[in-house]
Formats: sequence, C-alpha cells, structure tokens
Amino acid sequence: MIEFFAKAGDTRPIETKCQDAEGPVNLTGASVKFRYRNVSGGEAVVRDAEITAAATGDVKYEFQEDELVAGSYESEWLVTLTDGQKATFPTDQYIYLRVFEALTSQP
Repeated sequence: MIEFFAKAGDTRPIETKCQDAEGPVNLTGASVKFRYRNVSGGEAVVRDAEITAAATGDVKYEFQEDELVAGSYESEWLVTLTDGQKATFPTDQYIYLRVFEALTSQP
C-alpha cells in the first residue's frame, strides 16, 4: 500500500514514480494529471501535475493552500503518452492520502 500523510492546509507536494511490471515508465513527451476522491465516494478532483524526471517516470503534484481538508482519499496519476494512449498509475492499487486535522490557535 502506498500512503501519503499530511495535515489540513499543508502544501507539501506528493511525489512518486509511474511504473508498471517492467519498471519505471518513460514519460518523455507525456502529460500527467493527479486525481483524488474521498474514500467514501463522490466526485473526483483532477489537477494538472508535473513530470519531474521523464526517463524515470517521476511525477509530482503540489497541493494549493487550503486544498487539503481532513479525511481519507484514494488517488492516482493519469498519464497521456505521446501516442495518445492513456495509462493510470499505480496500475494495481491507489495511493492513499490521509489528511489529519491541523491544530489551531483559536481560543
């Protein structure tokens, strides 16, 4: 299981590698999006992501301020390859996002 932990309001990026049974997927010339939804269902959120090292399949998504709210989410990378084929990573599971409530200084 792939997990990513954060606190509500964090902007730290999630970074992983797109790979299949043969290893890292070469993403040269490809585009990538990051998709996530609450584990209880509902509409998925889809955002543009970044390929940080195409030859080794490294990808990253930087959360915007106040984007992460407390909860549990399933997520994945949506890749469009240069030949137009679409692939989803990881291929055999989700990346689980666990976002905890942040402490506040309110009285």
